[in-house]
Amino acid sequence: ADLVYAVLNSHLVYWLWIVIGDGFHLTESFVKHIPINPDNFSSRGKESLESLGSELRNTVKQFPIYKINSGKTIGNYNLLKCGPIIKSIDKVLVSELSISRSFGDFLNTMYIEHISAGRLEYKNRLNLNSDSIQQSIYEQ
Repeated sequence: ADLVYAVLNSHLVYWLWIVIGDGFHLTESFVKHIPINPDNFSSRGKESLESLGSELRNTVKQFPIYKINSGKTIGNYNLLKCGPIIKSIDKVLVSELSISRSFGDFLNTMYIEHISAGRLEYKNRLNLNSDSIQQSIYEQ
C-alpha cells in the first residue's frame, strides 16, 4: 500500500493525470491505467518507495488544510509541505523507469508552475522562490 501511495503522489503521476486525464477529476479508470508496473522495479526500488510512501503518509497528516466549497467544508492535505519526500519519490521513479534526469527535473518545475498558475504572490506565500522551483530533484 505504501509503494502505491508513493507512486500516486509522485509528480510523474500528476503529469500523467494532466496529460492523459483532465487534470481535475481523478477517476478510477485513470488510476487503473497508470502505465507504471511496480513488478518491474528492483527490490531496492520497491523498498525505497515503500519507505518513502510510509514517510509521506505519516508526514502529510501534519499539514491538514480546509476550504469551503458550495457551503461545505472540504478537508485535504498540503502536499507542498512534503516536497522533499515527493522529490525523493520522483528520484526513485526516474531511476527505476529509466527516465532521463532532465525529464525528472521538468516534472518538479512543471508541478510548481502548474499549481501556482503563474501567481507570483502564491509562490511567495509558499516561499517558493525561483531557486527552489528550479532545484533539481538530484540536489537534495
